[in-house]
Amino acid sequence: MATTLDEQITQLKNAIAELEAQRSILGDEAVEAALVPSRKKLAALEAQAGTAEQKSPQIPTRLRKLVTLLYMDVVGSTAMTQHLDPEDTLEIMDNALPRLALPIQAHGGHVTRYTGDGFKAVFGDPLARENDPEQAILAGLEILDISQALAQELEKEWGIKDFQIRIGIDTGLAALGGHTEAEDTVMGRVVNLAVRIESAAPPGGLLISHNTYRHVRGVFNVEPQEPITATGFPEPIPVYRVKEI
Repeated sequence: MATTLDEQITQLKNAIAELEAQRSILGDEAVEAALVPSRKKLAALEAQAGTAEQKSPQIPTRLRKLVTLLYMDVVGSTAMTQHLDPEDTLEIMDNALPRLALPIQAHGGHVTRYTGDGFKAVFGDPLARENDPEQAILAGLEILDISQALAQELEKEWGIKDFQIRIGIDTGLAALGGHTEAEDTVMGRVVNLAVRIESAAPPGGLLISHNTYRHVRGVFNVEPQEPITATGFPEPIPVYRVKEI
């Protein structure tokens, strides 16, 4: 069966993403040389598809790409704010979460979703960099520093004690784009594992997967932790707590 123009573009983008994911193995020079014909063909196909965009509704393009996912969550937020009015709790989180997220953009990532007491951020989309895992960890460490300052402020202003967060990070291939969160849709194994790692992190801690660790080995001071179990993963998952650079 012949493939449609959109399918050809998607397949070519996936092939480019697979090559991009091999930079740490093949080297930038080899990858760039291999990408030249693929990029030329992609440009030609996209130009050909350009005239069709006004004739039919555009279907979101899905792309597989190597990314690093960071999840941040406020520990025990419900119990911590139970003495407050709901409006006060909303005000606290509305002020705290954007402040905690500031290091994300500073290190080349972007927040794709805010939850009531946390957020999900991605590094490597739309622009992939070889040091995305490192930048994600640096952002996470800065977020922990901000949380400590916030804890002091919240105790003084609202009587909230023990304000703490936890962070989980994983690196892997993800499906990007689609309908769920428009251009910010990120789905796949890496998302599920990052969530599980975050939930296993100790209060005030930053955990990373072995997938992320192998990209940053020797850069940070890490401490191996007991492997965690996760639904959908047959084997225990090795994790590391990041302490500092």
